[in-house]
Amino acid sequence: MNLKDLIVPTVRGNFGHTTMDLIYLPTYQELTETYHLKKEDLITNDENSSGGNFWLQNEKVQTMIPTPRLDAIEGFIEGQTGTQRVIIHYEKDFGPFKSKWKPDDFFLENKFGVRPCLRFDVKAYSHLMKVLASKNNDSYSPYRKSQKDYMCINFGTYPVYHKEKQIYPWGDDAVTTTPIAWRILNWQDLPKAINPQGSGKATTIDLFAENIVNEIPYLLTACDFDCHNYWQSSLVRNYLNGSAKSRGYNFLTEAFKKEAILLETIEETKKQKANKNAQTIPQKKGSLTIENNPSVLKEEFIKALKNNPVAILELVPVMKEFINAVESLTSDYTK
Repeated sequence: MNLKDLIVPTVRGNFGHTTMDLIYLPTYQELTETYHLKKEDLITNDENSSGGNFWLQNEKVQTMIPTPRLDAIEGFIEGQTGTQRVIIHYEKDFGPFKSKWKPDDFFLENKFGVRPCLRFDVKAYSHLMKVLASKNNDSYSPYRKSQKDYMCINFGTYPVYHKEKQIYPWGDDAVTTTPIAWRILNWQDLPKAINPQGSGKATTIDLFAENIVNEIPYLLTACDFDCHNYWQSSLVRNYLNGSAKSRGYNFLTEAFKKEAILLETIEETKKQKANKNAQTIPQKKGSLTIENNPSVLKEEFIKALKNNPVAILELVPVMKEFINAVESLTSDYTK
């Protein structure tokens, strides 16, 4: 079992422009309508983030005024109030080097936090819990958040950077690593093996990071902009999932190093146990069949002696005794 067995891919996007990601950003609609989070749940007074604001994935906000046309590049949550905000741009400004206003400045100066989502496969997680329970390890078990009425899981770590320095995932100014607490969004639907009061409807455990794990721009330059799918080309997506555009660092492998080793160890132990069991299973003995046809016996006997002439020397005294015994029996019988 590895990370890709535990983390279920999530399809994002629409209108034929979809992506499949292990780590993704939520939309405001998901958080408030699907998972019933309130504004107060979205307030993030995170000291590691300059404003506590964090990105939302594109929600295809409609044109705000007819001319010039305005679109939403991306939304974000205002960390102090939990309110959804929309970032807009003039469509004409995205021709390379054709704009009076430099969109590059916009992207580089607007760094917001990242509070990602991911989903665990219920069966894979249950297996992980079973293995760890046998070792009295409850590191990844669900727990109730202090002074809150919801459940969380600790999984992975993220680096905390100096606020006064440039905050980028590939920086070298990390001062410490902090455990990532994930809020369980569908606790009531989990199977009873995980939640004794759960309905068992869910096949995944849907998780939302409690804190901002980093603060980066959505895109670096206007050249990265894709009007068909903002998410696909975003720096945020590449950072979270570790594509070629992530500049050598990605959240998926860096945050879950310890967990990846744990899962690989469990898989290796499972294989070793299976091999050991296979070796200790007694093999079924085949029965020995002896041909009793005299002509066949004679033929096989002569063949064996030809292949091993030395054996004749060992057989001579035995054969003499056998012949004498037979002659004696024959003599007694004829008297």
